Amino acid sequence: MTEEEMEFGRTLLVSDVEYLERVLNEVSPFGSVCSVMVMTPPRMNASAHWRMEHVLAINTVPDEPSGQPHVRLTVEHGKTYDLFCRKTIDQTGALPQCIYSAPQLE
Repeated sequence: MTEEEMEFGRTLLVSDVEYLERVLNEVSPFGSVCSVMVMTPPRMNASAHWRMEHVLAINTVPDEPSGQPHVRLTVEHGKTYDLFCRKTIDQTGALPQCIYSAPQLE
């Protein structure tokens, strides 16, 4: 985050995508988010261990019956995780909204 030409960083632990979306919306007029990481359990990442993965994009589609959005995380190496859903985003037939896209590295 940059404030009055001084650059500083903060780390924030966020427990759900809806809260992250609110934080991103509040930060955007004043600064930027450099990166988002996700901690994935072995059952999600198909390994024997928990992994911290760099998020490249977060797309959501509202799910009206349950009130929870369908969420797709795209992480490094193009791997995707579909969260909070019985169907993938592709199966919903709705248009996803990108709430986060990782900045391009210079």
